[in-house]
Amino acid sequence: MDDKNIGSSKQRALRKQIDKEDKTRKDKYQKLSNKLKSFGSLSVNWDGYNGLPPSSEMINCFHLFLSELFKLKIDAPVLQLTGEGNIGCFWKAQTGYAEIEFDSPGQYCYFLKDDDGVFGKDDCIFDSFIDEKLIEYIKKIGVKNGS
Repeated sequence: MDDKNIGSSKQRALRKQIDKEDKTRKDKYQKLSNKLKSFGSLSVNWDGYNGLPPSSEMINCFHLFLSELFKLKIDAPVLQLTGEGNIGCFWKAQTGYAEIEFDSPGQYCYFLKDDDGVFGKDDCIFDSFIDEKLIEYIKKIGVKNGS
């Protein structure tokens, strides 16, 4: 086998690995989307503590947020729902932690923690743009598989 064929073989193997990772990431985001849709069927007291369900507007906004994360090739986060009807998510890695919470449609806050310290930001506006510091941080901590 000559060098050209070896190079082509390596490129095909790399493309196959990337395709597999993209499919896995897509599947995880699809599961998140389904879970997010299920929040729409919750009623008051869903948690046994008078928890409020999220509004349909909040759910739709968070769907758009997840779509943006997916486009940026960010690994899927873990979803969370608060008793106030806020929707959030987090990523946890050995090197750090990132958490986002939408407290109203189109508005979110975030919290970041790693060995360098803690950083948070309130009143971020989401209109299909995610704060660059947040994206850089999530990529920096090397989050994998939403764990």
